[in-house]
Amino acid sequence: MRIVQDFGLAFAGGAYGPPRSLVALPRWKYRDRRIQPPAALIVLLVSAILIIGIRESAGFNTVIVVVKVVVLLLIVGFGVAYIKRANWHPFIPPNRGKGRLPARAA
Repeated sequence: MRIVQDFGLAFAGGAYGPPRSLVALPRWKYRDRRIQPPAALIVLLVSAILIIGIRESAGFNTVIVVVKVVVLLLIVGFGVAYIKRANWHPFIPPNRGKGRLPARAA
């Protein structure tokens, strides 16, 4: 806690220390540090809501990815009919012996 205090931040006396230890607080004489059931319940409820949200988000993401893949496969599938194999020859332009410049221009 000393590093935090060096930055000018101050914590109440109950913010650090071993569990179940008695700590001096400004307004109370002493307070026993225990788990507070309402706070624990709130943390568990918020965690459950976040977990459910993450699962729903993951499911929605999966559906969107499947839709995208199906659309791409349909585009490729319908596009196959428009391929002209005659355009594939010559696949590599012939070497004219003048270096790389003519091949780049082709």
